[in-house]
Amino acid sequence: MKMRLGCIIGLLFFFCYETSSYQPVDYSYNGKAMYNGETFRYNHIENYDRLTNFLQRLNRRNEDFPDILEALSKSIESSNNDEFERTDDVSNLKTCRLQWSKFLRDLQHQPYAWQMADSWGRKESGILDGNVRLYGNYYECIQAKGSTFDGKWCQAFLGYRYEPDVIGIPIDASVGVCFPSGCSESSITRILREILIDRRRNETYIPPLLKVNCPVSTEKQAWTSADTVGVVISAILLALNFIGTCVDLVKRYMKPNVGNVPESVNNDNQNSCTSKHPRLLERIALCFSIISNGEKILSMKPPRGALKNLDGIRFLSTTWIILGHVFMFAMYQIDNPVSTGRYLKSKADFMPIFNFTFSVDTFFLLGGLLVCYLGMKQLVKSKGRMNIPLMYLHRYIRLTPVYAYLILFSVGLYKWMASGPQWYGNAMSYYNNCKTYWWTNLIYINELYPASNPCFGWCWYLAVDMQFYLLSPFILLLLFWWRRVGITLMFLLTLASMSVCSALSSEGAIQPTVIYHAQQFSIYYRFYFSTKSEVTYEYKFKYDIYYMPWVRLHVYMIGMITGYILFVTKGKLKMPKVSLKPNVTQVTTVFG
Repeated sequence: MKMRLGCIIGLLFFFCYETSSYQPVDYSYNGKAMYNGETFRYNHIENYDRLTNFLQRLNRRNEDFPDILEALSKSIESSNNDEFERTDDVSNLKTCRLQWSKFLRDLQHQPYAWQMADSWGRKESGILDGNVRLYGNYYECIQAKGSTFDGKWCQAFLGYRYEPDVIGIPIDASVGVCFPSGCSESSITRILREILIDRRRNETYIPPLLKVNCPVSTEKQAWTSADTVGVVISAILLALNFIGTCVDLVKRYMKPNVGNVPESVNNDNQNSCTSKHPRLLERIALCFSIISNGEKILSMKPPRGALKNLDGIRFLSTTWIILGHVFMFAMYQIDNPVSTGRYLKSKADFMPIFNFTFSVDTFFLLGGLLVCYLGMKQLVKSKGRMNIPLMYLHRYIRLTPVYAYLILFSVGLYKWMASGPQWYGNAMSYYNNCKTYWWTNLIYINELYPASNPCFGWCWYLAVDMQFYLLSPFILLLLFWWRRVGITLMFLLTLASMSVCSALSSEGAIQPTVIYHAQQFSIYYRFYFSTKSEVTYEYKFKYDIYYMPWVRLHVYMIGMITGYILFVTKGKLKMPKVSLKPNVTQVTTVFG
């Protein structure tokens, strides 16, 4: 019987896969990127050859450096262009020149200068294979301490288009450089441009220097109001954990010895200790007990009346999501994207990883199933009465406090948790993404407003699921009082959502996600198309078939239909054996 129950859930689950959404692809054309792929890759080699020659000259204390300093002096004297017209830029360039001069002189006898020079990124093997992110040694640079300045690590980008964070083959190259701490990004940019001039041939680098990023190390970051609020709330929560755990330990291991106490006295003490107010405070404290909550989380005992089959679906879908995201994040930092892309595109067993976005539909299906199954059971007990405002409030209080704390933690305390060449940019992206529109997440409209809302971007699911939950009580009441009307409405909503998804896919010529990932590993695709473009509402309503609720509603409705079937049949559902065998549709859905 359990096998049959699991099979109907599985079949409906695969059916919703067939109508599931694909990740939209932005094919914004960039005419400036029309360069031959081989020329682009060989230019990378030339660039790093020149940087390597510079580092070799640096270590030899070559006579070329007075030429660079003289060129910088002329740049300071003629700093009347738009880029350096501000007084602070010119002043910093002068300071940077003095520190840079001292650094070059100290290369002859000071260990800190050797550390700074040694920490620069150097040409490595595999440039033709996409190894164009040469970070150098970040920690060696920032640990270099001179008498008047410290080491400052920066990342210099060279290429035709600045796109530092991409999956697949990078369109720009980058090298880690170490400069005196008194140099600003604009000053370092000016110095690097002088370094990148080949004075013997009187020509500059091709491709040009695009941008210089200098992340702030963890110990030099500024303390913000978000950090203060985060520390205060975290301290309160830890105090409540401590108090709740202590109360739990007292209740467990310090019970009074009632063997020699008269029954009347024991009853009096028990009543006095379990009066209304102490019991309420005690229950509140136990809510924060690490022991009690740990037991509930780690308990293997299923709740009474639970659908045990769903645990297997949750486990498989959760591991599928983790596997897909681990693979996706690794693709941002691999040093051999060309051979990796060639291998992935030739192996069919990677199709489940490329198609891991389907796993999100599992939780929409389970959400609709449980809302309908448990909601109908509750309506039977209450004889068709439902307190809808209380239902909404319970859902909001259940999700929002933890959700709000995670947003607060990510925009504040998160940046103090680690350090590294990429850490500051990653941590600051959370702050910049959430500093304006964090409130949209707390009222669960973040996937609708604004048009592009990257604040906790992966929590678009919570917003869509909450919006479906707001709709569900009215469908449940229809199912209870007017069953045919409720069933008809669920089927109509399912067909409408599938139709909208199909129409948008056809109108926008949107390709499956697996094709998008394959294109990211093509050097020619990376030249002609940009992954960075402004998302407008026109684009969102025309091409977005991944985040919008109307293209996910059919999966939720299929879950509600499944939950209603399980409620009506009480889990006793008979299915023909032929339907239990995997069919071609199910297999091709997962493997692309």
